[in-house]
Amino acid sequence: MNITQVNITLPTNFTFNLSSDGTNASDVVLVNFTNITGNILIWTNDTFQFYLLNVTNTTTFWFNASASYPGTYEINISVANSTSTHGLATNISVEVNDTTAPNASFGTNPINVTNASTTGVTFDLKCSDGYAVNDIEFWGNFSSGTWALNQTNATNVANDSFWNVSLNLSDGRYIWGVYCDDSAGNSDWTDTNRTLIVDTTDPAPSASCTASTLSKGSALTCSCSATDATSGVNASATTAGSTPDTSNTGTFTYTCSATDYSGNSASSTFTYAISGSGGGASSGSTSFYTQGTFIVSDQQFKDSFTKELSKKQRFKLKVGYETHHVGVVDLTTSTATINISSDPQQIILTVGDERKVEVNNDKYYDVLVTLNSIDNNKANITIKSINELITDEQVSEEQQNQEASEELKDIEAPGEPPIDTESNLLWLWILIQ
Repeated sequence: MNITQVNITLPTNFTFNLSSDGTNASDVVLVNFTNITGNILIWTNDTFQFYLLNVTNTTTFWFNASASYPGTYEINISVANSTSTHGLATNISVEVNDTTAPNASFGTNPINVTNASTTGVTFDLKCSDGYAVNDIEFWGNFSSGTWALNQTNATNVANDSFWNVSLNLSDGRYIWGVYCDDSAGNSDWTDTNRTLIVDTTDPAPSASCTASTLSKGSALTCSCSATDATSGVNASATTAGSTPDTSNTGTFTYTCSATDYSGNSASSTFTYAISGSGGGASSGSTSFYTQGTFIVSDQQFKDSFTKELSKKQRFKLKVGYETHHVGVVDLTTSTATINISSDPQQIILTVGDERKVEVNNDKYYDVLVTLNSIDNNKANITIKSINELITDEQVSEEQQNQEASEELKDIEAPGEPPIDTESNLLWLWILIQ
């Protein structure tokens, strides 16, 4: 038959590009083209005296259209003759390829350059594609600092939806990124990597003053500083909680508080005493410890407390309700001269030695002092609270230790805290009893 009308129906997600239609029908007096709702294309011969094509002709009709997204589609074609009797109808299968890469992206958790104060961290990852996401991958340097694939989601991937990954991380600095691909093999990385810092450790503040004992009205300078190994010290949040004041007598505490960039905080204190006399720093053993005093809590003293002390540094502790000090007055490569007060007494320990000390005249040893090591002009010392009855044998042993100490060093060396000789005759008084 002679064909007078050709109809082409496009899939609903196709868009016909206007003025892109045409035909090479040669026997046509007048061809009319109609586009209905953007998806139906119609060519007709308006005169109905001629045809678009006859039995023996092959005629081409063309147009241009765009698909909204990739896939396989059917384009329907049908024809009609001059009496509008429809003849052959058929479909043409069209495969639209995916040439657009997906988009790998981050969520809001954690934001870039996050300082986390907990080890548990949740990461938000997302992949968006116009057709279908194949898989999404989570990358980072979480293992030994090496950039590597951490895990992949290939079975439960939701297009343009977040995938949440939770990790428990130790303190450190990390970078992480996102990779994904679609079903056509197109892929994408996040444009940049993000940085994460995990810091669960408190900073180490240090409160120090130029003297621990001085006279009323004397000049006293104190400083507050801190260090932090991971996220760094937040200088604006590191402050002194008190201002040194020597206008009144008594015992005072200078406090230094520090905060790191992950929000961890800690405090350090320095205790100093103001006496009633004027004219500068007072004489005596307490003014000797210019390198600072470390306060030992009751629980630390009970459990045992270990710390490195340099010369002119000391511990402050309590035995019962009384305050006492254990300080280093001299160091050699193998010995440490230790001063114990309030009633001053000195002992010389070699590395590995330990000594029991009585401080309140109750016939019981109160403090166990152990010299663990000496390194870089610092003595590693352990102190522990004890309550042990002093026996005659121990008095005799203590006498021998004292004699040995005197042979090692002149304990009344200039510039060091003086010995209270009456207190050191305690062994003789116990022996007479």
